[in-house]
Amino acid sequence: MSSANTNSLIALADCNNFYASCERCFNPSLLGKAIVILSNNDGCVIARSAEAKALGIKMGVPFFEIRQLVQEYGVFAYSSNFPLYGDLSARVMHLLESHAKEIEIYSIDEAFFTLPPLDSPLTYCHAIRKQVRQCTGVPISIGLAKTKTLAKVAAAQAKKSSGAFLLETSNQEQVLRHQPIQDVWGIGRRLTKRLMGYGIHYAWDLYSCDDQWLLKRFGVCVLRTCHELRGIPSLVLESQQNPKQSIRVSRTFPKIVTTLSALLQELSFFAERACQKLRQEQEKALYIDVFIEGPYPTRKHSSLRCYLDEPSDYTPDFLAATEEAGRRLFSRQEIRKAGVTLHRFSSKEAWQQEFFSKPRDHHKQNTLMQEFDAINQKFGQGSLRFLSSGKREFPRGTRLSPRYTTSWNDLALVK
Repeated sequence: MSSANTNSLIALADCNNFYASCERCFNPSLLGKAIVILSNNDGCVIARSAEAKALGIKMGVPFFEIRQLVQEYGVFAYSSNFPLYGDLSARVMHLLESHAKEIEIYSIDEAFFTLPPLDSPLTYCHAIRKQVRQCTGVPISIGLAKTKTLAKVAAAQAKKSSGAFLLETSNQEQVLRHQPIQDVWGIGRRLTKRLMGYGIHYAWDLYSCDDQWLLKRFGVCVLRTCHELRGIPSLVLESQQNPKQSIRVSRTFPKIVTTLSALLQELSFFAERACQKLRQEQEKALYIDVFIEGPYPTRKHSSLRCYLDEPSDYTPDFLAATEEAGRRLFSRQEIRKAGVTLHRFSSKEAWQQEFFSKPRDHHKQNTLMQEFDAINQKFGQGSLRFLSSGKREFPRGTRLSPRYTTSWNDLALVK
């Protein structure tokens, strides 16, 4: 369902430096310290605290490039602890949901929601912030406005002020005149260059544009953004999550892969994990994309698409397709990254069978996959696996913090 209620204010709750804040929840000594969170295999920076940003550490920079800076300024570097981040996110969203009429969970650290009629919505938002901080340890900022795009602007202002900000007619022009166009929600880098070419440098410049002129030169999407900045709702609140259109599993390898057998083993594991996620979505997929990528700086990229006879969620179907693609892609080059993506989803309950496809026992296959997933869920990921994926360890990053809320072995000790 979606909401188009123009009378209600839309709030955007944004967790402040979320991954870094999660690390601080169970380690208060990190408060005020510079923190960076690293990607799989501790390769690149994927999140930073405000203190790390102040040191000039950029998003996505390879960790080896800032290792000296980390040592010089005593920056704390942590491997990504997604079980912890996901659990704390769920707790934050549950608290927000208890206050909201409708809620759209936009990302792991952001949610749009509407509030019931209130005399002082700003005061109420401060109370929500206090409750979330008390119950989860995660600091949040809340922006209030008439539209989702303005709520984004308000949330950015909230981080600079007291943690909650109401964008209304009296302060709207002042805020938008100082909001760079590249920071407006939905305006990317390429669009920013085009807009700046016409002298549109701030949100207020876009606000003031003629509708027909915008529509002719930039299309309906930019026009909708303009209307949103004017307080005219053009983006509805999606209280139900849209189904996924694709599922991707990829990794940057800790060591260069140079043999076909090693590549096929990695690709088989990726396909196995992608199929598990596909079944969780209650979907079937019709084809799989397989890609390989060489090492830096050339990063030579090759990919291949393999279609099945009919939509499937049966892992062996995709393992066979992945092996065929891997053999065709491999040409004795060095490989640093690889992955698979499943596409063209159909509902598990309603899908079209190919007339000339080979007969198969779908009930038997479904039962087998259900048991396969149930065993891995009960005893841990990798407890049951396909032989083509090889004997795999599931290493935790070398800088990983404990999974305080999702593992019995990592529960915090009270002395």
